[in-house]
Amino acid sequence: MFSEAWMTFPQSAHCSIGGGSTENTISLTPGPVRPPVVLNDIREKVPDRVEKLVHVSWEWVVVAVLARFMFVTRMKTFDEFNTDAGVWFFGTDAYYHTRHVVYTVANFPKTLDYDALTQYPLGTTAGQFGTLFDQIAAAMAWLLGLVVDGGAPTRDTILDVMTAYPAILGAVAIVPIYLVVRDMFGRAPALFAAVATALIPGSFLIRTIAGFSDHHGLEIVLSTTAVWASYRAFTAWEARELTLEGVADDPASLYHDHRGALGVSLLAALAFWAYLAAWPPGVLFVGIVGLWFVLQTMVETARGQDPIDPIVTGATVFGFLSLMMIPYALGSPRGGFSALDFTWMQPSAPLLAGLGLVGLGALTWVWRDRELPDPAYPFAAIGAGLAGLAVLWVLLPDLVGETLSGTSWVTGIGVDPTRRTIREAQPAEFGRLGSQFGWLYISAGVAFVLALVGVFAKPERRTNTLVVVWATLMTMGTFTQSRFLYYLAVAVIVLNGYLASRLFDAADVFARESRELDEDAELGWTGSHTAVVVVLALILLPTNVTGFWAPCDGSTNAWSAAGCFGGPGESRLWSEELGWMEDNTADPQLGLRDTFEQPDAERYAYPQDMYGVLSWWDYGHQILYDGERAPVANPFQQQAPLASQIFTAPNESRALDHLDEYLGDDNHARYLMIDDAMAATKLGAITVWAGERDTYEEGQLRTYDAEQQQRPLELRSPSDEVRSWFLQDVYHNDGDGMHHFRLVKEHPQFTLIGSSAQVTDQGSRVSGYNTFLARGSWDDLSDIQRDQAYPGRGDTVIYDAQPESRLKTYERVPGAHLVGEAAPGTTVNASLDLEAKTSGRPFTYEVSQEVGEDGRFNLTVAYSTDDTVGPAEGGTDQAVEAVGSYTVEIGSQTTQVDVPEPAVLDGQPVPVGS
Repeated sequence: MFSEAWMTFPQSAHCSIGGGSTENTISLTPGPVRPPVVLNDIREKVPDRVEKLVHVSWEWVVVAVLARFMFVTRMKTFDEFNTDAGVWFFGTDAYYHTRHVVYTVANFPKTLDYDALTQYPLGTTAGQFGTLFDQIAAAMAWLLGLVVDGGAPTRDTILDVMTAYPAILGAVAIVPIYLVVRDMFGRAPALFAAVATALIPGSFLIRTIAGFSDHHGLEIVLSTTAVWASYRAFTAWEARELTLEGVADDPASLYHDHRGALGVSLLAALAFWAYLAAWPPGVLFVGIVGLWFVLQTMVETARGQDPIDPIVTGATVFGFLSLMMIPYALGSPRGGFSALDFTWMQPSAPLLAGLGLVGLGALTWVWRDRELPDPAYPFAAIGAGLAGLAVLWVLLPDLVGETLSGTSWVTGIGVDPTRRTIREAQPAEFGRLGSQFGWLYISAGVAFVLALVGVFAKPERRTNTLVVVWATLMTMGTFTQSRFLYYLAVAVIVLNGYLASRLFDAADVFARESRELDEDAELGWTGSHTAVVVVLALILLPTNVTGFWAPCDGSTNAWSAAGCFGGPGESRLWSEELGWMEDNTADPQLGLRDTFEQPDAERYAYPQDMYGVLSWWDYGHQILYDGERAPVANPFQQQAPLASQIFTAPNESRALDHLDEYLGDDNHARYLMIDDAMAATKLGAITVWAGERDTYEEGQLRTYDAEQQQRPLELRSPSDEVRSWFLQDVYHNDGDGMHHFRLVKEHPQFTLIGSSAQVTDQGSRVSGYNTFLARGSWDDLSDIQRDQAYPGRGDTVIYDAQPESRLKTYERVPGAHLVGEAAPGTTVNASLDLEAKTSGRPFTYEVSQEVGEDGRFNLTVAYSTDDTVGPAEGGTDQAVEAVGSYTVEIGSQTTQVDVPEPAVLDGQPVPVGS
């Protein structure tokens, strides 16, 4: 194959010394004559080794240069996330990984199996966290700490490591990608694939930039390594030239006579172990590689070939892997079968795959022994597989059920609608492929067709089946969940490596035919090969790498795409507010370095003063890490249904009913945090979790065109039901009228949330509903409102818009009780002027009650008129203060009342009047 030959160096010439009768004899006198065979070995092996060293080193120099380019490219975002003002991450999972790394550094190498500081008050198992990913980060932090800190790493050192970690993984990813393409298709295609890896943008790039500190980069590295190692194990067994009959007659020979190949299988199992130890759902790749072995067995049997190689490779690799994963299942606090956590799924999946291949081998042996028709074999194999699945369904229904449920990752069948509210779990759009891969996905499509044809037309190319299975399942997964785009990127690169090898092969054939050379004749560099390189270069031109959509500034290469990344986004906003919470609220008495034992009871036994924080599930991990407070709902979607019920409750009372029913008598969620996204862009997701209710209604808005003529516009606006939701009350109405929630902090910047329409001669076009229309300082608000007073033709009409703080924090309190007497049926109204200290925004809190038939009233108020109980005493250092006293109106009488903070915190009565 030309792809192997064109890079070889000429053999070094031999020389003779001493004029012996043969070139290999050296005669020196006087003195003893050394054994000729020794010098013969030296003379032959040393040049070969030098040649191999040079041959290997230069290609790895190229890979190293490309890896450095990838690292530098990805580190361009480091200063956006890691600053003197603070360290932030992109995505919520990065915060939970950092939480686990902090724990692992303090307890190295132990990881946290059960976490009582999330899903308060139940706690949760670690799931896909506290894995090898976090242990590697903790080890790097320790190594850097020994150098920089002179011992245990500081929090700053840990954060430096976590910020750079994904960039390191992104650069390392080029190594297994190069290896898998090199060993399957040759060095020239592998170098082409390496260059493609360095230049490809999209999800592969973004998920490995500095600051995107999730496990995606390690997934890429280890999953590709596992596939490469499995292929190496396959070729090791292939070289043994085994036969199915020989193995059936003497299975022990696999151990006694083929320990070298067994060792390669063991290394492949270790690669798979590392992948599963870093990401338990990686059992998906057990399915991918296992399906390759199964299909290869069926194809070769149907052709009349001996399928022992895929059978013995899969059986040995998966057998070793199953044994390696048993300790994880035994140590798992969860038990059962789940691909999302360390359970019995991880050892069971490879065990069943290995046993299935052994069973397939037995079926093949029987088929051959009875001389049954080979073309009918695949149907018999499928039937046997279905029968085995039915038996498993009876014996282990949970295992089969979880396995079938897991297929929804790549098929999309049976996907819960709530999963679609998760951005990375939404299907990728076909139009995004151009922005992800540029021309590479078009050339990958060509390669896929060639490989698919090759499965049947080129039996000697046993890699075709692997390439087809890999690319097919990753494509299906991507169009089910967009998170698989970075997995698909590797498959696209491998397909392009395959295409490069076919092009070089075609160039070889063309050059030999045109020169009338035999297949064994040496072939140098030709114009055909130059043409192939030109074609491959055109595929990889920087102007084509991002293809049909260019990010931010119009740049179309990975270097610029990384440089114009948007930064930490809303996580910086939350980090600032959670920093305030950590410093200005009572200590919950449990920290990130504490170890928790999973309780036998449903709820964890917390310290008496422990409390939780309620928000939408997206923010749970950041609440835990940045605020060091326990979230009720978290990004595992745990308690997302509860949060949606609370936020869509029709009033405060119903919201508290939902919350208290979940918390029980001994626990309480003391703080509520709500941001502009929850009231706008995340509102749709909240309604899905709450039960798919209609949130819109048609209405009319009168506006003015350029000629100042009044004209109605049909527009969509929130329904009355939505306007009454608890979420709307706490965000848009400052909790006015509530008895147990008080605003204690708001972000100093505002967001203008509302809807908009474009005014034209033909009418209007709704361009957004419940979206962010403006953000900024409160001082800028008057200018925005003035510009919207009289929109003309072509202008945007803003309606149903209300400026609010970007993030508000509420405290749940028992409330003080204003008590007194008045005539039955009299309305008692209490109002208090307040000011948010961070923004200077004034607002008024007002509650009312009708006096009962007994002539007594008991009006609960959430605010005090002083701030005398600080965090050290179990209170809150509020950033909202009262301006004066309560004005209490009882009928026609008015009185001023002061409410002390202890009365609000303890639910004490405050008399009104004499």
